[in-house]
Amino acid sequence: MYFDFYSVNDWISTYPTSVKTVYKLYTTRDYDINHRIIESNKYILLYTFDGDGLVQVDGQVFQSKSNTLIFANASKSLAYKCASDTWNFWLFEFKTEPFLLKTNYLYNIPFTMEFSNLCDHTLLSLKEGQQQLASAYFHLFYSILAHKLDNNMKSYDLTVIDKSLEYMKDNIKDFSVQSLSNFLNIPTRTLIYIFNREMGTSPLRYFQGVRMELGKEYLESTTMNISEISQELGYYNSGHFSATFKQYTSVNPVQYRREFNLRNMG
Repeated sequence: MYFDFYSVNDWISTYPTSVKTVYKLYTTRDYDINHRIIESNKYILLYTFDGDGLVQVDGQVFQSKSNTLIFANASKSLAYKCASDTWNFWLFEFKTEPFLLKTNYLYNIPFTMEFSNLCDHTLLSLKEGQQQLASAYFHLFYSILAHKLDNNMKSYDLTVIDKSLEYMKDNIKDFSVQSLSNFLNIPTRTLIYIFNREMGTSPLRYFQGVRMELGKEYLESTTMNISEISQELGYYNSGHFSATFKQYTSVNPVQYRREFNLRNMG
């Protein structure tokens, strides 16, 4: 087994991406590592350029083969194990905002000379005490990866939006962005980024729109009073519902129902 690595003690708080640890490992069958201390607010990028390995993240196992990478965000357990005669890979511990790709997911992407050079520069800069420069090199590497995987991301984003809409409708009374994030098993900041990119608004604002549209349906098609509609939508104060509805439609619920009925008379 051969490895080259460097690690620093602290994160850079003033830079959008901060890299703290870099490993370049050439492992053999006896390589088997279990992390005992999990730092749940950091990410792991593991890029295999030769051989096979197994990566376990919170009980989920991924088979990492040549030209695959995984972005891991563990909260309970993280382990690596060589699954062939050799397993050679780069490993980075980093933080970034926003996170552009799906976590705990295996991507297929060829390892190019450009990628190799950026990884080498990141490790060398960290060794030379230039953490900000190392983070800049890594951010470039990470951004190029995100760009090349954009088609996969687009499909993934649309799936996230579709599942989010279903979840919002099913949990209209007790919705929260955190509960949606937990349901989708993705970080909250990633969820917010996807909504802003695809829908032009945050998940919470989008949910408010869903709730107001449902309120309009109740006003148009039922005889429920405002208090009953408020409760159905998760508002325990009809005044709060009325004020929010007016912000959304420019009229209060009573006016909206009256105008709707007048338009549809006869």
